[in-house]
Parts: sequence; C-alpha cells; structure tokens
Amino acid sequence: MRAASNIHSTVAWLRPRTVNSVVGRIKKRRLGTLMYKVQAKSLAEYFASDPERRSDLEALDAVVRRTAPRLTRWFYPGVKAGEAGMQFKMIGYGVTEYRAKAGTKWPIIGVALQKNYISVYITARKSDTSFITQDYRGELGESRMGRSNFSFERFAQLNHEAVAALVKEIAKHTAT
Repeated sequence: MRAASNIHSTVAWLRPRTVNSVVGRIKKRRLGTLMYKVQAKSLAEYFASDPERRSDLEALDAVVRRTAPRLTRWFYPGVKAGEAGMQFKMIGYGVTEYRAKAGTKWPIIGVALQKNYISVYITARKSDTSFITQDYRGELGESRMGRSNFSFERFAQLNHEAVAALVKEIAKHTAT
C-alpha cells in the first residue's frame, strides 16, 4: 500500500474537502476502524445480531454440534485493543490455549460474522502439524480459504458433507 503522503498526491485532482475525506477513510481502513463489529455479550445475542444470516449460523452450528459434540460451544468475547488475540467476538467450539499468550482461552473452531461473509477459524492441526483445512481446499464450497480458515456467504453454498467431514477430523485431532 502507498504511504499516506502518497495518497494525497494520488487523489490531488479531487476537490480539497474530498481529498481529506478519501485520505481519512484510507487511514481508517489501515487502522481497522471500519471493521465489522458484532454488538453482542452472549451466544444468544450473537445469533440474534444479524437476522438475515441467523439461519446460516444456526445451520453451521447444528453441523458442528452434531458432528463434534465434545467441542463445547461458548462465546468468545474478543480481546481488548493491544492484547494478543483477535479483537472480534465469535462463537467458539472447544477450547485450546492461545500460543502467543499463556492462559488465554481460544476456540478450536471459531465462527465469526464479517461484513460480507461468515468466517470459520480452525486452530486444530494434524499430527504432522500441517493445517487440517488444506486437505479440504476447494471441496467445502467456500468463497475463500486461508491456511487455517475459510469463508462463505450463505450456508446453502457449502458442501455440507465435506464440512461435516472437516469438523469430524478436527474433533479427532483435539483432546477436548
């Protein structure tokens, strides 16, 4: 990305007030202030926070709870700014310790509402320490996939059998 000073010259052809507005929005994006935030303090509030996607959350929740009942569902409240961990709130399944900060609880599977999609974060790894998700790349029906996460817009787009197989493998590789 360009430095803020270069942004001014890039948008200099705009009116002065518009330049400042564009530069301010770009700086805010870099600082993460435009991040989608779920205003919830409990699981019930989290599920209710987005009525349009509630059924997608509930459908994924049903697959996880049916396939891996040992992974207890809980509300991850996020961490305060400046602390190690993710700041956003999410639905967690199972508990592990966050490696960067001893004693910090972290979900084995985390489900988070984002602005345009739902993300699933997975901390479980195979015995050779490779990411479990990589074996499922392109099979889940996901919109995008990282090393240990995937995202989708609607639950209906997912391959439900592949998602269940992934969750089953995650449960097999965890001790909770």
